[in-house]
Amino acid sequence: MALLELKEISKEYSGKKVLDTVSLKIQSG
Repeated sequence: MALLELKEISKEYSGKKVLDTVSLKIQSG
């Protein structure tokens, strides 16, 4: 159960990371 929760958190985190990277590229570009 905890492992599944951890997976969800990491998935959410990487999604956020990707979004942050994209918005950074838009701002600098």
